[in-house]
Amino acid sequence: MSSIWTLPLWTACLYWGGVAVNAAMIKRRTGNSPSLRPRQALDYWLWLAWASIIGLWSTSPWITMSENALYSSFASSLVGYLLITTGFLGTWWCYMTLGNAWAISVNESTTNQLIESGPYRHVRHPIYALQWLIIFGSFLACPSIALLISLAILTVAMYKKATFEEHALTAIFNEDYRSYMSRTGRFLPSLRNSRLLASPHQQ
Repeated sequence: MSSIWTLPLWTACLYWGGVAVNAAMIKRRTGNSPSLRPRQALDYWLWLAWASIIGLWSTSPWITMSENALYSSFASSLVGYLLITTGFLGTWWCYMTLGNAWAISVNESTTNQLIESGPYRHVRHPIYALQWLIIFGSFLACPSIALLISLAILTVAMYKKATFEEHALTAIFNEDYRSYMSRTGRFLPSLRNSRLLASPHQQ
């Protein structure tokens, strides 16, 4: 199997290895695990979805049992590599911005800081969006049905998880979080807020 077709495996290992390392570093600094366990019924379904994503993402060449791409394009592969690189750099930026506040799930007893700096100044869930970008980049570089299915599962899972987290964070931070939501986009920067920033005198 050619080296390019091991790209999904390497990106999956690098991404989830980064998640594990970040969690371990937070535990070492604070002595607390960053809410890794499922806490609600929805969490169990989301963990199952993420397990499916990891499996499809990392083993897509073997699942398809073929190196024959759905299509072949140098330009598409180049864009894919750029998206993957952007996704990893952006994820690292999110980790650095969140610091010890990063967690897999919202924990009402430990969530006490609303992060509004870095990428979170414009987007509420940049890590989910960047994960989608990495897998989409992997698909462009190594197009397969398995990666398409992985993207579809991730799209649904990240929407469900983002919605759940927003309800939980609203319960914790009340009007502060509602105000934050009004200024930001869920997965992409809010166009309305961008226009207001560009035109500060606009009412």
